[in-house]
Amino acid sequence: MEALLLWRDGLADRPLYFESADPAIVPLDAGGIQTGMAAGPRYAIEWSRDGERALEVNYFNVGSFAGSRGVVSPGGDLEQADILGFRFPDVTAASAASASSIQSLELNRRLPLGRFDGDFLYGFRWVEWNDGFGAVDVTETGAQTGADVFLSETVSSLYGAQVGLENPRWSRMGAGGRLTTSGGTASHAVAFPAMRRCSARAATRSIAA
Repeated sequence: MEALLLWRDGLADRPLYFESADPAIVPLDAGGIQTGMAAGPRYAIEWSRDGERALEVNYFNVGSFAGSRGVVSPGGDLEQADILGFRFPDVTAASAASASSIQSLELNRRLPLGRFDGDFLYGFRWVEWNDGFGAVDVTETGAQTGADVFLSETVSSLYGAQVGLENPRWSRMGAGGRLTTSGGTASHAVAFPAMRRCSARAATRSIAA
């Protein structure tokens, strides 16, 4: 068993809230959400009958890559930047957060390369990537107070055969590796807005995905 320390790139630039008086000013952008390092365990089991040919199983699970950012505008000068089709104005405070995780399972057969120092391997690998994003804001329009919640979750699952070459010396030099051919599935769930409530209104607006 060993520990994995992973980092991921930041989110793509995408305006979330801009100033109503000047849409070019974007106080809250998805690209400004930075996620820190994530750590998790990696387990490896290898079995060999003759000390050369071997079967190996590897599994790791790392999460969560999490980050958040918020902005406050007491005068209600912010507006939603077309978040899932909505552009409610008079936003006084808003925050956005991102969280993701990754796990992988692989089963390989290792064969020695003979007079060459290293192994040829072939097997199967499955990788699942979970990515979640949310934005929350508060609005004040006169005496009316409202709140919006936007949630999005994506699950991507890839699996397929893989082949590769590994050599201790290549690994130390950063060369060698594995080639994987994969297929898979993906699902995406969105809730928007989960609920919008205004204290001075008789009705509550609820929109489901």
